[in-house]
Amino acid sequence: MKRWIVVAGIVAIAVAVALVWQSQPPVDEAPEPGEQSVLGVHELMRNVDRYRDGPTQVKGVVSYVSAEGQGLTLIDVVDFEECGLCDCAPLKLPIRWSGAMPHLQDTVLIEGEVQEAAGKLIFVARSVEPSDARTGTPE
Repeated sequence: MKRWIVVAGIVAIAVAVALVWQSQPPVDEAPEPGEQSVLGVHELMRNVDRYRDGPTQVKGVVSYVSAEGQGLTLIDVVDFEECGLCDCAPLKLPIRWSGAMPHLQDTVLIEGEVQEAAGKLIFVARSVEPSDARTGTPE
């Protein structure tokens, strides 16, 4: 009788582990450098060394605009959805851009590359386009 209870307990634990394992979201692998997949601000900044050698696309929400300084700052779409433009975004991506500036809270798709300027890394944009926040595709 005790053996049956032990076996039933082991089977129950195995089934529970299998169900939890299947319910976990898949782990997205970071794209290889040079691939033209769209990155979020978090992915780019946490793995910046992977993306320093070529063109990259990044999607985010404009949290700061400086027309005089030819720059803007992006935060991750997830951070914006959680807390808006307040200072709770843990990562802010500085962008150098000399074209027409987007507006605060715009979700944009930016193509450019990571460069070093004055000992710091900055994302130098080649293009800035409005983006549909739900799909990540240009409008």
